[in-house]
Amino acid sequence: YSAKSHPETLFRQVISRADYLFISTLLGSTALGFYAMASAAADLLTIVTEAVTTPLMKRLLQQGEGIESLTAMALRLTSTVMICACAGMALLGEWLIVTLFGAEYRPAYPALLALLPGSLGLCFVSTLRLDLLGKNRPGSISLATGLGALLNLVLNLVLIPRYGIVGAAIASSATYLAVAACLLALYCRLNRVPVWQTLFILPGDLVSVRNLLTRSPA
Repeated sequence: YSAKSHPETLFRQVISRADYLFISTLLGSTALGFYAMASAAADLLTIVTEAVTTPLMKRLLQQGEGIESLTAMALRLTSTVMICACAGMALLGEWLIVTLFGAEYRPAYPALLALLPGSLGLCFVSTLRLDLLGKNRPGSISLATGLGALLNLVLNLVLIPRYGIVGAAIASSATYLAVAACLLALYCRLNRVPVWQTLFILPGDLVSVRNLLTRSPA
């Protein structure tokens, strides 16, 4: 199990750091500073994913009765909230960058916009990863992440010289969305869950969340 799961950790590091190395080498420290600020702003959205995955981690890893509906509901809730958060960041991101880091970092804003789709993909990856680990699929996760790392390297090589830090942001977003699509396809196949049931919040989800929050401890 460990031999199959550890490569994923390495591949995730490649995806999260390759863009920095390419920008530093090809564009220089000034561009790297702009990109770091854009990444820092986008990383603020990870709190949405952590708010879902942290309390559900034990259930997702252990599986058990009703886990298929629980994971699907977690995906719907996370994706819906993340879409709203990304929309808010798109509207307020420039102000946030200027307020936190100064007006000289305003050129980071276009890269931030290009990173936002990747934040949505990452929220899917985080939840699906735990569910698939619980289903004893570490090799599949490593394979999908490894292919994502390869895609990321190729896209960085192609896009950064042409589009600068925005190209790096596009490469990052495309990678996370591709990995998310692979893991989502595997999850839906294993659980026979339609893809549409993992994308947007359903009316009954709010009732289910309320019941979970108000359930008395055993």
